[in-house]
Amino acid sequence: MKNLNETTLPKADFAVVLGSGYCFDNSLMTELTRISFLPFLPISASAVFSSDDGGIFWCDSYGKTILVFEKRIHRYQGFSPFDTVLPVRIAKESGAEIVILLNAAGGLKEEQKVGQFMVVDKHVVMEPVPSISPEISSDLVREIDSPYNPELSEILYETVKALAIDCLRGTYAQVLGPAYETWSEVDYLRNLGADAVGMSTALEAVWAHLNGMKVVALSLLTNVHSRRQTGKLTHEEILEKAKASQAGFMRILNKFMDLSFQTP
Repeated sequence: MKNLNETTLPKADFAVVLGSGYCFDNSLMTELTRISFLPFLPISASAVFSSDDGGIFWCDSYGKTILVFEKRIHRYQGFSPFDTVLPVRIAKESGAEIVILLNAAGGLKEEQKVGQFMVVDKHVVMEPVPSISPEISSDLVREIDSPYNPELSEILYETVKALAIDCLRGTYAQVLGPAYETWSEVDYLRNLGADAVGMSTALEAVWAHLNGMKVVALSLLTNVHSRRQTGKLTHEEILEKAKASQAGFMRILNKFMDLSFQTP
């Protein structure tokens, strides 16, 4: 495997890690270059990713460079915790100071609604809590439950509200997956104080924060664990619900990027 510090990358102003079902609107942007995940992962990764999977550097109409990752690397796919934070490691190597982590999540509260966004203020990493690297032990991962930049998180929250889009703030639980939670697991996560659950984000946020990046995270609730609901959602239906919120997501992202570039 190659080391990232052996790779010459363009300078990025901003990094975006997309979640399931999200699509980045690049229609007004110019593609600069791409970086594949594969050279930096075990050789077995070719069974999961193609050479096209990785980060794309885009130049927007204001001359800013945005590094976008349209896929994530998950632990349940057999990758190490260090492998799973590769997108934010690439973003750090590119010089990006701000990273926004997006995910599709399951809501854990009865009053929540499908299609709501949630700005992540804190997170819970479910057992077994992994070490990300020799420098980031499992104890340190457990200790840092709020790596999200408070000033930028407030800007993100106010941005969503200003666009008249329904938004919450809360705690995200990262589980290993891949599975939808049983009712016992939902009750357990609720008792831990979690408001939404998914399979990403927390470890990326911890690594980025400890390496000097400003981190914000936004969840889209694509399903809600409610005993009032009947029937089961399929994974395809959840992806469709994420796609239905794309217009709102890009409005949020564009306005947030404009405001975050103005923040010292």
